[in-house]
Amino acid sequence: MEQLLFKLILESKKHQATDIHFTINDQESSCELRSIRGFVKFESDKISSLFQYLKYCSDMDLGNHVVPQSGTFQKIYDDEIHYFRFSCISTMKTQTDVLRILN
Repeated sequence: MEQLLFKLILESKKHQATDIHFTINDQESSCELRSIRGFVKFESDKISSLFQYLKYCSDMDLGNHVVPQSGTFQKIYDDEIHYFRFSCISTMKTQTDVLRILN
C-alpha cells in the first residue's frame, strides 16, 4: 500500500492537486484528484485497500462506519516530509473520504 500511496502522491503533484476524493460503495470504488483544472481520475484496482490503509495511517476506528472521522499523519517521500489529513463520512451505502495534502 505504501507504494500505491507514493504513486498517488506523485500523481497529485503532477496535477497540482491538494485534495484526493474517495467514494466507496458496493458497486465501485473510485479515487479522483481535485486539481486546478478539475477532477482527474486515479486508476487502481486497489482503491478500497488504499482507503482502509489511509484510515489506519490516520489512527481512525476501522470498524466504525457510523460517525464522521478525521485524522492526520505524515510520510517521508523524496527526502521531504509530507503532511496529510484524512476525513471520512458515511451513509448506509456509501463512504465518502478526502485526503488533503497539507504542504
